[in-house]
Amino acid sequence: TRYIRSGGTWLQFIEKFTQSEGASAGYFNKKLRLSDNAIIEERSDISIYIEVLHWYIYFIYSKSARALNGYFEDDGWELVNGLQRSYDGSAKAALLAIDHSMNAWSNLYNLVPECANGILESLAILERLKQLLEELCPKARMFIRPGFDTCKPGGIPF
Repeated sequence: TRYIRSGGTWLQFIEKFTQSEGASAGYFNKKLRLSDNAIIEERSDISIYIEVLHWYIYFIYSKSARALNGYFEDDGWELVNGLQRSYDGSAKAALLAIDHSMNAWSNLYNLVPECANGILESLAILERLKQLLEELCPKARMFIRPGFDTCKPGGIPF
């Protein structure tokens, strides 16, 4: 929940900072000294990264909570019966979302350095969560998700 609070607050700030006409136009013109088309492109990139962060902010919490709950309540039944542990699947989904979110935050850091403190705080929280999940669920990234990881490139089933 710490990431939801911190990340959500900074997302709102970045959105307001980059969308306000006077601040945003002046910011981009002074900071980047680019043509009008390039300014629009930069704003578009920022919007894409913000959209990615909005998409995953609650997803990371729910998948991480599910993975941790499954880890601590695991009775070994799935493993004994030759199945993958379901909590590894939740951890994999959370880790993939963390990777995408960290990439988006890193790109925002480069585009909006005035928000560096909040961005670095969000990255630190995500890094700690990533380390925890990878420590508790070392097989998570190897989990095969039916329908996602079961096709060869080009959509051909194995």
